[in-house]
Amino acid sequence: GGGPAYLLGKPVFRLLSKGIDEATAVSDYAAATIAVATGIHPHVLFNGIEDDLIHAAVPHQTSAPTVVFVGRHEERKGLGVLLDAVSRIDLPIECWVLGHGPQTESLRRRYGSDRRIVWLGAVTDQEKFARLRGADVLCVPSLGGESFGLVPLEGMAAGTAVVASDIDGYREATAGLARLVAPNDPVALATALRESIERPATRKSLDAALSHAARWSIAALVDRYLVLYGRAAEQFARAHP
Repeated sequence: GGGPAYLLGKPVFRLLSKGIDEATAVSDYAAATIAVATGIHPHVLFNGIEDDLIHAAVPHQTSAPTVVFVGRHEERKGLGVLLDAVSRIDLPIECWVLGHGPQTESLRRRYGSDRRIVWLGAVTDQEKFARLRGADVLCVPSLGGESFGLVPLEGMAAGTAVVASDIDGYREATAGLARLVAPNDPVALATALRESIERPATRKSLDAALSHAARWSIAALVDRYLVLYGRAAEQFARAHP
């Protein structure tokens, strides 16, 4: 979204950007930031998801309705908001917490007595995809600063219902196929998670999300980049005969 560093660095950014033939950004939000800083209007592509690996993963078995969190344990990612929400849900659920970060120990001390929370730490991509496929709901409670919703799309590709913060990057990526709630609101998040558990998403809605996620695959991204590389090569050839 910009900030003092972007404003102060604008002359340098614009000087360096003169050598760029084609530019890309992961979202309209990111493209607007680049345009302000450099004067360049990039093509909006996306961060690709490894949908083939996600589909191949064997779903991890669960013994109760399960919510999963994937991300770094820092304030911006909203893990504390999710755990506060879970503490408000009086149901026999599980909450898988993947990842690590500067807030890990403080959050574990605060919520360590809640046996429903399973702290898994940093895991391989294979286990992450297995957990995504095995969970009932993926929760992505970021507070802001996310230019694109890669993690929500991975959940959609896994066939899992998604509850995420209503922020620009996630709204754009999920295209109305996830349940979005106001960021940093544990009460609203608890309500959304409870409803997602008690009234699971229909097969039709999950299939629609799955089809949407396929548009953001690595294979689709490669095809888009090949076109841009071809155009950049043509421009370079004209400029340097």
